Amino acid sequence: MSASSATAHVGRLWQATFAPGFHDVSGTVTVLDEDTLQFDNFTYDGGGIFVLFYLGETDSTDSFLNGLPVGDDLVGTAYDGTQPAFTVDLPAGTTIDGYHAISVWCVDVGVSFSSGTFQPQPVPEPATCVLAVVAVGLGWMRWRASK
Repeated sequence: MSASSATAHVGRLWQATFAPGFHDVSGTVTVLDEDTLQFDNFTYDGGGIFVLFYLGETDSTDSFLNGLPVGDDLVGTAYDGTQPAFTVDLPAGTTIDGYHAISVWCVDVGVSFSSGTFQPQPVPEPATCVLAVVAVGLGWMRWRASK
């Protein structure tokens, strides 16, 4: 099953976590929809020659060599994980369907600085979130009433 078809399933989302690698790359990538990725807690020292995010069918060198480049050149921009989440759109007319892995890829050398495979993640049930808000609200009302 591909990440894009799976995003339609209720209660699931797809994420990849960058494995330890080169140039201090780390972070989590979430498939927001069929053509948008969100990067959270992303770190990268800004080094390399020509570096892009690449999608691949699998988490392998061959797959990334024949993969899909997405986003702008990352070289020269350092990320320390404290920046807000950011999104990257896939090229027009392209979807995540068929791509199961992502890499921070050094194009000129053909080397992955780090990569990860998209995996389904549980999404909290809406009722759990509502109960938490209600519990906090009730606690605040009790505190306020005691003043």
